Amino acid sequence: MGKLETEEVIDEIENIRMSLGSHLEELRRRVVYSIIAIVLCFIVCWFFKVQILDMAKNPHKFAMTKAGLSTELQVLSYQEGFYAYMKLCFITSVFFAYPIIIYQIWQFVSVGLYK
Repeated sequence: MGKLETEEVIDEIENIRMSLGSHLEELRRRVVYSIIAIVLCFIVCWFFKVQILDMAKNPHKFAMTKAGLSTELQVLSYQEGFYAYMKLCFITSVFFAYPIIIYQIWQFVSVGLYK
């Protein structure tokens, strides 16, 4: 009887086992979900870019005021302000999408752990 049960377990494992293509397809799907989450968070952050920049500048303002210096930020080229907003919104969107990214990683890994 022990041999029959072992063969059944092996058959079950063979039925659950995924091919390399299936793994890559699942990975692609999880990466796409993560990118969609980042893009959606980026769009939301873009609408609040001024408020986010003000929050990010607060430590700078505090330190410069305490030192008695100007609290103005300098923009040395015409595109630098735009890039600053883009970088700030991207970093903030990754921060807010992080739980979704971790969830997608866990969903990809947990299939192999529990089945």
